Amino acid sequence: MKQVPTNLFIEYLEYLGLVFIRKDRWHHDLYDYPDGHADGKLLRCPAVRTNYKEIPLDHISTNLKCVGKTKGTSKNG
Repeated sequence: MKQVPTNLFIEYLEYLGLVFIRKDRWHHDLYDYPDGHADGKLLRCPAVRTNYKEIPLDHISTNLKCVGKTKGTSKNG
């Protein structure tokens, strides 16, 4: 697995049904499921540093864990 362009990773989060909710004090964009979503709210929101050209591997892994995914799972698995 290699780094992923930031805009492509954001598109993947949106594909999973996540929406931008706010920026935190460290300039991360935070994502969560919208109100009323079948999966409910996440305990920990994926955070994306939009000032990065590409998402580092450790950030990808952490964000995937937040939404219950691993490097080998798809939207339905």
